[in-house]
Amino acid sequence: MNRFQDMLLSNVRFIPAVFLIIFFTTSFSFLRANTLFPTLPPGEFEDVNHQVYAVYPDGRMENIRENKSTLVSETGESLSEVHFFEPGKFTLPELFQQNPELDELVRDIDPGLPAEGDYIGWSAYTEDGERLLVTNRMTDNISVFNVDSMELLATIEVGEYPGGIDVTVDYAVVACAFGNEVYVIDLEDYSIVATFETGEQPWVVHIDDDANRAYISCDIDDVCEVIDLTSMEHVLTIDNFPIGLYSWSFNSEVGRNGFKFTEFVISPDGEMLIAGLSEVGILFISTDDGEVIDTLEQSNCWIVRLSGDGERLLAINRDYPNPPEILQIDLATRTIETSLVIEGYTMSTMDIASNMDGSKVFLGVSNNSSALVDFNDEEFTIYTNTYTPFWLGTSPDHTLAVGGQYRFSIIDFETETILGQWIGNSMAGGIVSPVDMKAAGYDALRHEGIYFYDFENPNNPEYNGTTETG
Repeated sequence: MNRFQDMLLSNVRFIPAVFLIIFFTTSFSFLRANTLFPTLPPGEFEDVNHQVYAVYPDGRMENIRENKSTLVSETGESLSEVHFFEPGKFTLPELFQQNPELDELVRDIDPGLPAEGDYIGWSAYTEDGERLLVTNRMTDNISVFNVDSMELLATIEVGEYPGGIDVTVDYAVVACAFGNEVYVIDLEDYSIVATFETGEQPWVVHIDDDANRAYISCDIDDVCEVIDLTSMEHVLTIDNFPIGLYSWSFNSEVGRNGFKFTEFVISPDGEMLIAGLSEVGILFISTDDGEVIDTLEQSNCWIVRLSGDGERLLAINRDYPNPPEILQIDLATRTIETSLVIEGYTMSTMDIASNMDGSKVFLGVSNNSSALVDFNDEEFTIYTNTYTPFWLGTSPDHTLAVGGQYRFSIIDFETETILGQWIGNSMAGGIVSPVDMKAAGYDALRHEGIYFYDFENPNNPEYNGTTETG
């Protein structure tokens, strides 16, 4: 067990201080009146455009790069700090190896009051939308909820530090990062069907549309493991697979943390994996033998997503990085159809929500804002009253975009208007039902539970309540 794992899995708790979120970096800070700024990693990060933001409890963000001394709001509330850097350069263990004195600082702090929860990881709806599965990293289990009643149906014990999860009609596939294993769970009786060894630190799990294969990307070894769900066999390891840590968050008041990794998508026909974060461009990788079929030499596209109909690929090109360029790519020809630069803004959320044909996308950008890009008209619309959404989704028919943060917002792709909002729950992650106008949000740092939403009436989305996960 490395030092990072030992720190995460211990029962250490921390004295009250400001929690922070770190995007694209491997440094972190304990922030109060006297702020400790660690030494940044040497070499390639020295000339990186380093942006620093304070985040208020209600989700507002303020650029504080020039003045980091004021980290208390006018009402005396403590603020969080956000750093923006390039992802994929460091692994989670290296976060502490770069600044070992901070590791010792974490260990030596008075534990204080314990957190009440079990460290939420990732979530997935069952395909019928009736159940929600949530991984609990610290207690090595899965919580299963009935979506309508919000009641806990089952707790499933799995391997060490479960994170990424995806489901089929029959199975849930869970990556257990510190056990270097994947668990396959029968969704009828919640029994463990099979376990598979993986490369070191498996995090991201996706299953193809036919439910034949599960793909699991592993951060330390940079591989993607392929599991055949019909024969329950490990069939392939894809080497040199692009995956990178792009956010790490920390709350010193209760010792909670959270992090996210870059994603990949599976082509609708199941024949390709598509991933950014490669030095040579967007990679199109054969699922048959793991070889690269094609490369779109569009440099540093960290995030790729599919349109609702699966015919287009959408990507964020960070080569601009101020401002970002949004790409619309024809999947059949693997060529760029349209690109649009969001002048005057930077990317704050590394995700994309697309309408059905990929002609419009919804994004989280800087300046406490979100953006809707219209590729046909080659223009974008900025919304300030959503603030910056920290997670994105779409309705099952891809007519509506969903943005989650302190403000749960519903946006109509066609009219490009905000239809409704529910304000009051801090959220850093979330997911939309695959079949219903329902969503679930969570914030692993502040609240160890799931917030359940219903937006059947998008003009008046409803908050149904919360249930603890562990």
